Amino acid sequence: MITQVSEYSKIAIKSLRNRKLRSWLTILGIVIGVAAIISLIAISSGLKNSISEQFSKMGSSRIFIFPKSAAGTGDPSSATGLTKDDFEAIEKLSYFEFVTPYLMAEESIEFKRENVKIFLRGIPSDNIEERFEDFDITLEKGRYFNPNEKRVVVLGSRAAKNVFSNEIKVKNNIIIDNENYEVVGIMNPVGAKDDDEAIYIPIETVRELSGKENQVTMMEAKLKPGQDPELVAARVKQILKKERGDEQFEIMTAEQLLRQVDSILGVVQAVLVGIATISLIVGAIGIMNSMYTSVLERRKEIGIMKSIGAQNRDILFIFLIEAGIMGMIGGLIGIGLGAGLAFLIEGIGKQAGFPLLVRIPWWLITSGMLFALVIGMLSGLLPAKNATEMNVVDALREN
Repeated sequence: MITQVSEYSKIAIKSLRNRKLRSWLTILGIVIGVAAIISLIAISSGLKNSISEQFSKMGSSRIFIFPKSAAGTGDPSSATGLTKDDFEAIEKLSYFEFVTPYLMAEESIEFKRENVKIFLRGIPSDNIEERFEDFDITLEKGRYFNPNEKRVVVLGSRAAKNVFSNEIKVKNNIIIDNENYEVVGIMNPVGAKDDDEAIYIPIETVRELSGKENQVTMMEAKLKPGQDPELVAARVKQILKKERGDEQFEIMTAEQLLRQVDSILGVVQAVLVGIATISLIVGAIGIMNSMYTSVLERRKEIGIMKSIGAQNRDILFIFLIEAGIMGMIGGLIGIGLGAGLAFLIEGIGKQAGFPLLVRIPWWLITSGMLFALVIGMLSGLLPAKNATEMNVVDALREN
């Protein structure tokens, strides 16, 4: 049997060599389809890996409180519903080590006569180092602002180096609402674009700039050791509902946020893979078309093989192996191309501030290879069957 397969393979390879251009054009369809699937799965998985890593740094011992009106707006500064009273009601609870309110406002920032609109992140000045380092955010240069300071800012790494044409350094001044603000610190890169482009400023200063004297954009509460996030979240919901008299807020644990993000990314991944699969189907149709053409061109050859004793199964195997070889070659090239594309996009993403942790697992490589091989052989099945049904006399009459 092994000898027969070897002979079949030699005949199939010889046939592919005799029509190189058509073979490579056919293989190209499989290459594109497999490369698209491999790269899209790797990239979307890389995004999920990156988000999971960010959440692992954050830990599961915290809950987040959002206003319901913020959902789906895409503009954090437009969020309304949470107030300073809500913050004070949560802060006095014994479940938490600390509670951090955030107030975001979009302002025009000027540096060396260049203006850029960007979101300011207002945070409390007390215990600021503990708040930042709990998220694994540390200073590269300078210091944090002190509780009594008002017109001071701490910049994310990209906000200092990439947002303006000129790099901003510690002790430089930037202009916000016609007032000078001293840059007292610059953060180490976090890896996420939004965080690295952040401009942190005392929350009371943002209140003055935005006129949002009583508002809070969102809150993050760090649990004390031993507290159950789900139980605490339910308790906080009861307290806020009683204090406010409404439910115009959402409370989520870190695990719930991660599950929600994973669910969204899963849908996106399924859509992208579905689109890529269309390319693979087109490639399969190309193989089928090429094999049908090959059968028509080799009618006399098929007639000779049958006349000297070749069985229908021999003819079937020859054409199936030929189609399988095209699928396998396309799969190998597609896997390499897809993996290379995924790592290239990972590098570009990191440079642009969108972190990806691309990994190419063995199951993905094996699945891609088997998928291409099976698609190739299935595409060749009907043409191969057509070859076996050919009448010997009619085939030998072919010029």
